Amino acid sequence: MSAISARSQIVKRLEDTVPELGRVQGFVALEAAFQGEIRQDTAFVYRLATDKIDVGHPQQQIILATFGIALATKNIKDTGGDESDDINEALCRAVNESLLGWIPPGAQFPLQYLKGQPSFARNLLIWTEIYSLKQIATNLGIHRRPL
Repeated sequence: MSAISARSQIVKRLEDTVPELGRVQGFVALEAAFQGEIRQDTAFVYRLATDKIDVGHPQQQIILATFGIALATKNIKDTGGDESDDINEALCRAVNESLLGWIPPGAQFPLQYLKGQPSFARNLLIWTEIYSLKQIATNLGIHRRPL
C-alpha cells in the first residue's frame, strides 16, 4: 500500500466518481451526524476490521481489511414521492459501480463486495455497504532491538 491509507483512497475514489454523493466523510463525522442534522446523500467510510489469512509462509501474510461505507439518507417520503430506500438503493448501486473490482493505488488486489446491512437513527436510514481488501504484509528482515 502507498503511504495514504486504503480508507483515504476509498474516500477519494468516491469523491471523484460518485457525484450523487453530497459529501464523503470519516467515521467521526457519522457519530456527530447522529446528534444533529446531516446533509442528505452523505457517505461515511471507515475500517471495520482486519483479519489474518494464513498463507503458510512465516515471513509473509495476507491481511484482509474490511471497510464500511455507510450511506445516509433521510428516512422520510419526499415531496416527489420517492422513498429514502429508493434513493439509498441508487447510491448503493453507484458506490458498487465505483468500487467493485477497483485496485487502490499501491494495492495488489481489488476491492470485493461482502454485504450490505441497514440501521436507523432518528430520521436517518443508514445503509452500510461492506467491502474487503486483501493486503500483503511482508517481514523484510528488519528487526527492532529490544528495549
